Amino acid sequence: RELTGAHCAPERSAPGNSSSDAPPSLSNVPQALPPLSSATVNRSLVLFLTFVGLLAAAVFAVVLWLGPVTWLALDSDTREAPYFVIALHKAEHDQTLDELVRAESAEVLYSGTLDHMLGGLVRRDEWRSISVYRFARGADFINLLTGSAYRDSRRGLPDGGRLLLGTTEAPVDLEQPVWALWLVRQKSAQLLEAHSALLTTSAGYGGVSAWDGDVVNIEGEGPWVSLRVVAFADVKKAFAWHQDPETQTEVALMQARYADSAGLLYVAP
Repeated sequence: RELTGAHCAPERSAPGNSSSDAPPSLSNVPQALPPLSSATVNRSLVLFLTFVGLLAAAVFAVVLWLGPVTWLALDSDTREAPYFVIALHKAEHDQTLDELVRAESAEVLYSGTLDHMLGGLVRRDEWRSISVYRFARGADFINLLTGSAYRDSRRGLPDGGRLLLGTTEAPVDLEQPVWALWLVRQKSAQLLEAHSALLTTSAGYGGVSAWDGDVVNIEGEGPWVSLRVVAFADVKKAFAWHQDPETQTEVALMQARYADSAGLLYVAP
C-alpha cells in the first residue's frame, strides 16, 4: 500500500552530495614547513663561523697594533686622566719626538743626558738621553702612538733606539736637575728594600725621592715594571753619593742578589 505524509520514509541523499559529509578542504589544513636540507644548515654554520673568525681577527689586529697600550685604550678612567711617559733614547736627544708630543698639547717635564752608569743590565751607549712627558689625557698619548707621524719617526731609528715607559704615577719633584734613575724588571719586597736603602744613603748628599711608581713597557726591550728616581741639586753631590762606600756596598749587594735592575745618572742641560 502506498505510504503518504508522515509515514513516508525520509529520502536519503546519495553519498558525496551533502556538504556536511564532504571531507575538509586541504587548503584549510595547516601545512608543515618543509625540513631544512643539510646543505642549508651547513651553509648557515659556515657563514656564522666566518663572521666570528673575521671579528676575532679584527680584535687581534687592533690589539697587535696598539700593543701594550691596549689596556689604556680600553680603560676609560685612565684614558681621561693625566698620563706620564718616560722616553730613553740611544741618540743624544730626540727633537722629533718632542715636536710630536707638543703637537698633542703635552708638556716636556724633564730632559737630560747620561752622565754615568750606576750599575745594572744596560750598557753605557744604550740610553744616552732621557725625556719625560706629561699628557693631559691618556687618550692624547694613544693619538700620538697611532698617528702616521709617530710611525714615520720610528723608521729612522736604529734597532731598540727608543724605550717608552708609561705610568699614571706623577713625579713629585721636578726642581732638581740631576736624576739617579733605577728601573726594575721584576718587583720584589727585597729589591724595593734595597732601593729604599739607596735612598737613605742619598739623604746625606741632598738626595730626595722624586719619583716612585709602576710603569708599563710600551716600546723597546723590557719588560720594565717599576722605576725610582732620586734627584740631586748638582752632579757633584750625586757623584759623591754614588762613590760613598756605603752606597757602593748597597749597589753591589743589590746587583749580586737582584740582577733585574738598571741604574743611570742623568743631568739636565
